[in-house]
Amino acid sequence: MTTNQSEKKEIVTEEGITIYSYGEKITKELNVFYNPVMKINRDISLLFIKAYFTTQNQKKIKFCDPMTASGIRELRFLKTIPEIFEKITMGDISGEAIENIKNNFENNKISLKNCELAQNDAVNTISKQFYDFIEIDPFGSPVPFLDIAIQRIKHNGILSATATDTAALCGTYPKRTLRKYGMRVQKLLCYEEIGLRNLIAHCQIQAAKYDKILIPQVTFSYEHFYKVFFKVQDSKSIATENIKDLRYIEYDKPLQKITLNKYENENTVIGKTYAGLLQNKDQLQEMINNLHLIEDKKKIEKLLHKLNDEGEEIGYFNLHKIEKENNISSNMKFVDIIKELQNKGFNASFPHCGKLCIKTNATSNDILDVLKLSVNTK
Repeated sequence: MTTNQSEKKEIVTEEGITIYSYGEKITKELNVFYNPVMKINRDISLLFIKAYFTTQNQKKIKFCDPMTASGIRELRFLKTIPEIFEKITMGDISGEAIENIKNNFENNKISLKNCELAQNDAVNTISKQFYDFIEIDPFGSPVPFLDIAIQRIKHNGILSATATDTAALCGTYPKRTLRKYGMRVQKLLCYEEIGLRNLIAHCQIQAAKYDKILIPQVTFSYEHFYKVFFKVQDSKSIATENIKDLRYIEYDKPLQKITLNKYENENTVIGKTYAGLLQNKDQLQEMINNLHLIEDKKKIEKLLHKLNDEGEEIGYFNLHKIEKENNISSNMKFVDIIKELQNKGFNASFPHCGKLCIKTNATSNDILDVLKLSVNTK
């Protein structure tokens, strides 16, 4: 750093916590940064921890955030759900970040008594001990930190992985994805969800090396990032089966049809990727029940209800594309399209991450028949 960050320091407030920030432009060159856009990431971690570990009926947990930055996440935890934590480990390679965390705790009158501050890189911070929850929230890909995090998670613990390199995972940069994640990708119309499934598959493959399984609990795509909460368990046999259950995807672009395949066809397939459930609906309902813990809850409440209402089909259909390819323009509202598909016996719901899209087990031709009920010919 050539600039003096202290000259840029300003005060910001989130959910009743006041911290020092270093300006609104977020870059990886900053030694310390606070990203207001990621508030929803912190909201959902808080709600997940409260819901999961309360229902587990276990003793207080050991939590690790190896890239803490300002400490806003942990300050919010200790302000709102302090009863959950036995110990919180906060790491950051920047000495300035560590000092900033200390100041932020002092200014908010929250004790560091049960906290450990580690001025170290993320890998060495994680490697010190075993944890019940590890939060991997880097600027970019979680790949460099997954190996050690998987090794250091206790049985029935939680690994939270955030990825902001969404372009690689969803198919924008196939060569980068092949290098970093070891899978073949294409940019599909349901790219947000496929990107999430690719992230899950990669994490499960890494876990299998250590005879561990990663079970997705809550999974979502939001603006510029993906986030997955995994329940981690030790099981050599199930780890093997999980890898076997990964599937190649064949995609018919005109029909927007997804077909799962166990075998590779180099010219057409995507993957191997995760083809299982993305959400634990019981966990989501517990999180919804705890929304009173969040003051500014409009965005997180909307997201949680979308995730809870979302169907279990793989992928979703872009209705604008169907209209364009069939030279029609429908006047039907999306809610009415969903109702009409349900009346015809199909599953139909809004995907949490796709605009102008519907998640359903109907075909594109079935959807087209519904669209034609209210249509203007172009």
